[in-house]
Amino acid sequence: MVSKIERDAGGAVRVRLLARDVSIATVMPQHSSISNVLLSRISEIQDEGLDRVTLRLVIGGEHVLLSRITRRSRDQLPGGRHGSVCTGEERGVDRVK
Repeated sequence: MVSKIERDAGGAVRVRLLARDVSIATVMPQHSSISNVLLSRISEIQDEGLDRVTLRLVIGGEHVLLSRITRRSRDQLPGGRHGSVCTGEERGVDRVK
């Protein structure tokens, strides 16, 4: 949910989501304070040094969302592999003007 935007409800708006602020889950979250939950598919997993990985998530077949998590978190996710369906969960949104 993006708030404080002077546009009609349902209109398009461009936002910037930082990969470090995007977590993933392999089951639909329940009872969560995070309201930005996007159904996606893991299209790529790239190692970023010794302890981090970047996941490329595809939403709706055309939009891309990046998630940067620890290797340990990736390894502990059941089903968190290439091609897996997951949710991308974002804590905050920056508007791009």
